[in-house]
Amino acid sequence: MIVIKKISLIKQQFFFLTLLSVLNVLALLYDNAKIMLYYGSLLSSILLIGVSAFEMFRYRNNNSALRKNILYIFLAIWTLYMSLKGFEFSYDYIRSITLSPYVLFPYLLMFFTRFFRIEDFQDVLKCIHVVNIFYLATMILTLIVDSHMLVMTGYIEDSIKYLCFPNFFLFLSFSKLTKKQKIVSVIVFVVGFLIAVMAARRSLVWIFSWTFMLFIFINYLNKSASKLKKLMLIIMTLVMGFGAIIVYNLFFETLFGELAERLDADSRGAVLRDFNKDMDTMSWIIGRGISGEYNLYETDYIFGIDDELSDTRNIVEAGYLNLILKGGYVYIIPFGLIILIALRNGIFKSKNYYLKVCSGFLILYVVETIPAGVLMFNIRFFLVWYCIAMCWNKKIVNATDQEIERHLV
Repeated sequence: MIVIKKISLIKQQFFFLTLLSVLNVLALLYDNAKIMLYYGSLLSSILLIGVSAFEMFRYRNNNSALRKNILYIFLAIWTLYMSLKGFEFSYDYIRSITLSPYVLFPYLLMFFTRFFRIEDFQDVLKCIHVVNIFYLATMILTLIVDSHMLVMTGYIEDSIKYLCFPNFFLFLSFSKLTKKQKIVSVIVFVVGFLIAVMAARRSLVWIFSWTFMLFIFINYLNKSASKLKKLMLIIMTLVMGFGAIIVYNLFFETLFGELAERLDADSRGAVLRDFNKDMDTMSWIIGRGISGEYNLYETDYIFGIDDELSDTRNIVEAGYLNLILKGGYVYIIPFGLIILIALRNGIFKSKNYYLKVCSGFLILYVVETIPAGVLMFNIRFFLVWYCIAMCWNKKIVNATDQEIERHLV
């Protein structure tokens, strides 16, 4: 008799997340098939939501401490308001909010918290290991098809955000990895970092440096070492991390100083000034909805591989400002409090390794929201909500490593 083993929900979710991530990256590489690949990514997103919704009632009592909290309930209601604000029942509008990974779907990730379990931690690591292999394969394919793409800002940022950022979770979990997972994780980290340096993406170098520092803190400061050794390790890690950023900035300014000055003047700085100029008081408070836009005054085009003329823009590269554009302070305050409570539980209340990893991953998101960190529908932000759910679960907060490991799949 043949027994068919049911695939766990987390593996199914990662399958569709990985598929949509790969398709989005390939869409930048194969311009002729771009539309087809984007629609394939959209189909993967819909199937992900559908598969998860089918299991909704089986997980109805999961992570109830978070889902029944007033902050979460308010955030869910406000997310619904943001989604409906300015809604148009037209093909063009629906297409615009569903094809983009920045508009509708990323705000729905909060509703996935009911599906997250600490028992799936090992499966999460295995799935990210597969994503790492896809990232390396994609980079090799890029070298073969069009190596010039490796210096294109849009391609570098999207490939790292979709397929390399999930490795940060794996990298922080280093002590729980197999030998093969460790080797691949280190290779992906080094490759991603070098590509970010060569492409002169300072925000990416910044987050890679923070990841390395947190990796040291989580995996080595918990060991039975003397206080002096721990202090020396902290100082050395901070010097290495921030030293790398300072050296990189000096290197960047020396080689690309004029270019950097022009880019800052023409792009990010101008966009932020346009954003601040166009936002009125009510927009700062309640936002403009998921499809909200702001007028461009100093700039007249959208930056990326396919620059196009435009009078308006629906995204701000600074993550916290993009949240304000969509939902205002009314959204960002409860969302920030939910993350802060998760960090308090994971760092100060819990002593287990697993929540230290989750806390570290959340710190990376918080750190990145100032220069970048725009909410996207991808594996990275799926993991952000996974980490939030784990850090809000009282049983996990109070559990030891041994107690958790007895329940791991």
